[in-house]
Amino acid sequence: MSQANRPAFEMPTALAARVQRGLTPVTHQEWVVQKEDPENILRRALGEWIQDVSKNEAMFKKYVYDNKELDDIDLRQHRGRLCELISVGEFLAMGFIGITEMATNKKEFLPFIESIDQTIKKLLGKLIEWHGTVSAQSDIPEDLKQSIQELEEGKVVDLDI
Repeated sequence: MSQANRPAFEMPTALAARVQRGLTPVTHQEWVVQKEDPENILRRALGEWIQDVSKNEAMFKKYVYDNKELDDIDLRQHRGRLCELISVGEFLAMGFIGITEMATNKKEFLPFIESIDQTIKKLLGKLIEWHGTVSAQSDIPEDLKQSIQELEEGKVVDLDI
């Protein structure tokens, strides 16, 4: 079997650490951890992220959007998960931008970056919709927003009733 056709072998972490420290000799150099292509790593991570977004959207629907007894813990989990998904998406986009700069076909990875950006935009929209300031909420009428702002500024008129 040629080197190229050999299956990739991952050395167990504990063994790899011992080899690095010189405690265990390497007997077969070709079996030492073979580094995986960054493109494959990013493609796999992108697939996992898309699945995570989908799974979280289902949880958000159940525990936040359709939850009649929504509480602070639900909202904190929602905000935290949204921020985590956005963060992972941004790092994936940076990874694809990095390999795009090294690629011969500069347009090859643009669809991945565009897809990530669309998903991030959707997640950011939910973050603002559910956790942003009142003025950022698109579903609140402008006159109510103005009244809330005046109330916050202390512009309250006493009604002598």
